[in-house]
Amino acid sequence: RAQLYANSIQTPYWRGVTRLLPLPAMPGDGTSPCLTHCRCAWDVTALEGEQNYDCTWTLGDTEHCQVCKQRAVEWAPLRIRNGELA
Repeated sequence: RAQLYANSIQTPYWRGVTRLLPLPAMPGDGTSPCLTHCRCAWDVTALEGEQNYDCTWTLGDTEHCQVCKQRAVEWAPLRIRNGELA
């Protein structure tokens, strides 16, 4: 039961780390088959200019579901320009 509570804080954690950027998914948000067991992460790089970022989905140290593997390919990087997905 304690593990369920620990896993449930992942999404709020990543929302804070990613500065509430308009990212399409968060690790552990339940949108992938690994659900709250996801150990992937966002690598966010701030660029010059206002609200410009390159965001890369990185695979965690454990097994990876097919959705997370696809995200790592498609979102490498995901571009945010002027605070919007580009």
